[in-house]
Amino acid sequence: MLSALLLATSAGCTAPVKVCGPYVIGMSYGVEVAAAQADGDADQVLDRDFASLVKLGFDTVIIRHVEDGERGGVVEAARRCGLGVAVPSRDVLYYVRTGHMPEGCDSVGALVRASWAVGGGGEMPMAVLGEVVDAATASRAREVAAALRKRDDRWSTFARVYCSERADSTVAARPVDAAIEGAPGDLVLLQCRQGVAGSDDRAGWDWLRQYHAGLAAGLTGGVVVDGFRVVPGRWRGLVEGADSVSVRRATAIRRITSRAAVWGPKLRRLRARPIEPVGHSSDRVRAVLFSGSKRRFVLLFNSSQDQFLHRAVQVPGTLDSKPAHRAVFVAPEEHLIAGDVVPARGGRLELPIDLAPGDACLWEIF
Repeated sequence: MLSALLLATSAGCTAPVKVCGPYVIGMSYGVEVAAAQADGDADQVLDRDFASLVKLGFDTVIIRHVEDGERGGVVEAARRCGLGVAVPSRDVLYYVRTGHMPEGCDSVGALVRASWAVGGGGEMPMAVLGEVVDAATASRAREVAAALRKRDDRWSTFARVYCSERADSTVAARPVDAAIEGAPGDLVLLQCRQGVAGSDDRAGWDWLRQYHAGLAAGLTGGVVVDGFRVVPGRWRGLVEGADSVSVRRATAIRRITSRAAVWGPKLRRLRARPIEPVGHSSDRVRAVLFSGSKRRFVLLFNSSQDQFLHRAVQVPGTLDSKPAHRAVFVAPEEHLIAGDVVPARGGRLELPIDLAPGDACLWEIF
């Protein structure tokens, strides 16, 4: 499915909707799946689920699988909970997937004007362009993104990319795997679901490792989680049937969203590149330098699935062609106080780590 979604007032909806800032912490949400699992009033399920998303630390809900006649109610339910909302435009979805314009539209500009209400508040709106699967879908995604930005250059766009073709001028949200090659501004797409016989604890650490792998690959534009409700069978989502999110799964997701809220805006748009630790170091430690014109950070990521790391990692005393005088620990959650300050000695920085499998720590370099 190549869907065009927006974080603004959607066409056909009169209620104003909160528009989130450029760093998105979003949940992909299938309305049809929720309705099918509802035991009673589907509207109550929406209200309960959206309230749960806010408690879990999400600021945006990306809607999938909703009938046109139900869009207004879904948008209003999200608005009541204070969520930014992205709602599909079926006409744009159809065009990007097939190349065929809907009746009454003779250009991409006309399609954009008919699909999205452009303008409004001061925060950056965002359009989700769905899935780029080949050169043709990438080209049409580029066309839609360019037409949307021509109307209002504050708009940002992103797509799920499943091929080597990139939709230039869009930001890509891609599932994380070992071979992913990221670019500054890309979003991390996390598949936060588990097998029916899986352990909540194991799944939680796997999800956190996905997030850190995405950061290490340069995907610093935001995070989108997929798997709040899933079709029963092979997989379990965060919520099943009439149940609430389990404490362990909620804790795991909250760990990711809290970290994204603190680290994400700092790392957004910075250039990421791997660095080699100085001297002996575990091959499970991935060291990544994030740098821009004003700020530098080093991420140390334990990529192991089963090994804890308790050691010090030495990184070079010159990073991005500039000296590193000291490193300051960046706390992973807002309520935690910033930690150690490590001065450079002997032309290097010796950074202590105490990381569970899949965990990571962040240091700002001065």
